[in-house]
Amino acid sequence: MATRALVRGPQNSVLFSAEALLAEAYRTGRVVEFDWLARAAACRAAMTAGLHRDQLLFLNIEPLALDSECPSDLWDDIEKAFGMFQVVLEVTERSLDRDPGSLLDGIDRQRRVVTGIALDDVGSDPVTLSMLPLVAPAVIKLDVRVTQAGPTPEITQILDVVYEEAERTGATILAEGIESARHGQLARSLGATLGRASTPVRPPAAEGDDAVHAGGAPADQHATRGHHPVRGSGRKPDR
Repeated sequence: MATRALVRGPQNSVLFSAEALLAEAYRTGRVVEFDWLARAAACRAAMTAGLHRDQLLFLNIEPLALDSECPSDLWDDIEKAFGMFQVVLEVTERSLDRDPGSLLDGIDRQRRVVTGIALDDVGSDPVTLSMLPLVAPAVIKLDVRVTQAGPTPEITQILDVVYEEAERTGATILAEGIESARHGQLARSLGATLGRASTPVRPPAAEGDDAVHAGGAPADQHATRGHHPVRGSGRKPDR
């Protein structure tokens, strides 16, 4: 089982959602600062929640922050959490065309200290699928439009690219948007072995196999059969 940390703004405000916060950070030129603050808050929340020490912890990261130094006042919490949990750095497919150079350069610098990167929202923008081999993620997270859609030529093309990458690297396929037993069954048919939902859902499991199961609040939960440990992220500040 794994936990995905999601940042939220003030309740009932225009900045409540993670998307709104990130958009405002980009608008004001404070993306790196926001990214580190969110990462530190997620680490503190994971430790406060008493997650198991071997728990997988998925943390979103923006390309601009991949090659930045951690602020000295945040380092202790982040270092402690990274020592306690197996942290997976998660980037979105949408960020591939937002700042592809920074993203790919940053990921390359991280490869020697991580054993897995998760790529989120795969299939949300078919144009960026050609960059999947460059990212070489350990976890490929299918966008909800792929998970919940019926078979179409576009979806088939997306899945062909995903299957080829998973076969080439051994990446795990995770299905987003498992909100019903039907979605779970469809996810299985797409080859997903992990699933994520905003509410607990337990689709029927195949005989001798684990159910694709995800859920939980306030953090999203992932069911997982393997580990993709990550030991560090970013650079330690000079002291």
